[in-house]
Amino acid sequence: MTRERMRQLFIVAPARNEAASIAAFVLAVSRTIQDPTLSDSVVELVLVDDGSTDDTLGAIRNLAVTSQTPTFQIVAVELSRNFGHQAAIHAGLTVAFNRARKGADFIVLDSDLEHPPEYIPTIVGLLRSGKDHVQMVRQEHAASQTPRAKSLTSRLFYHVFRVLTGIPLLAGSADYRGMSHAVVKSFLDMPETDRFNRGLFWWVGFKRAAVPYVVGARIAGETKYSWSHMLYLAMTGITSFSSRPLFLTLGGTVAMAFAFCGAYLAFEAYRLYVLRLPFVAGWPSLLFVITFWGGVISFGQLLLAIYVARVFAETKGRPSFIVRAIHESAQLEPTLPAMTATSRQ
Repeated sequence: MTRERMRQLFIVAPARNEAASIAAFVLAVSRTIQDPTLSDSVVELVLVDDGSTDDTLGAIRNLAVTSQTPTFQIVAVELSRNFGHQAAIHAGLTVAFNRARKGADFIVLDSDLEHPPEYIPTIVGLLRSGKDHVQMVRQEHAASQTPRAKSLTSRLFYHVFRVLTGIPLLAGSADYRGMSHAVVKSFLDMPETDRFNRGLFWWVGFKRAAVPYVVGARIAGETKYSWSHMLYLAMTGITSFSSRPLFLTLGGTVAMAFAFCGAYLAFEAYRLYVLRLPFVAGWPSLLFVITFWGGVISFGQLLLAIYVARVFAETKGRPSFIVRAIHESAQLEPTLPAMTATSRQ
């Protein structure tokens, strides 16, 4: 079978400060694609260097020199700076889509081996059986290294997300997934810049399948998702897909204001006409009212500011990433400098 007639499979993996582990990741991928079910596939591994401060790009380029085969090629995408994990995925899929023929399959996974490459044949099998989107779902177990607090907050987020947005995003959904050409095209056609990819892939629809997986062990480095990053991602995810928090907060503030005022008026009437006690003017009640409602109103304004900030960010129309260069083939020469999120077919 000629290369032109073989199926294309693009594996996209963001990498930030993974110089110590990227070789092990590429080795694991190269072993996995030897599976007989992928014998008719031409595989391109698109590694996105998301502004690493170590020698991740150099490690990728050294690997690419010795890893080129007729059916397995490494493409290094060098971003101009650190744009974040979600933008790096967007960049990798943009580059892969521009290199793909219609009918190609795409897989996204992290390069730290917490997303085990051994599931790639399973994902490809489901895509070729008619599924358009294969969502990998993280499974917790007794020996899991995931902190209990992180696990609980993750489940809480997915529950709140489903309630507020109506999108049935499964608890434990990861950025590890497989997609058909049509799904990737729909994803890239959306003009949003501040993206919550997990929600967007579910929003576009198509035929889906879910596959459970067990988180692999990281062999080097540390997670790039701090609590602040996870909080920002959660905020982005919910405000990207639902305006309900805004209406619930403002509506709740109004309802609580009327309820509090009515209850306080009833209390004063009861004390005056039933208990026959005079009005008592005092600072405690005055300060309570001022501070309580000041806090409630400020919270509503904060939530409103979040939505206004999102509108401001989208109206600027800035790309979510900028590619400094793309390195491919044995020579690894830059082939497409200054590529942005809108530079695609």
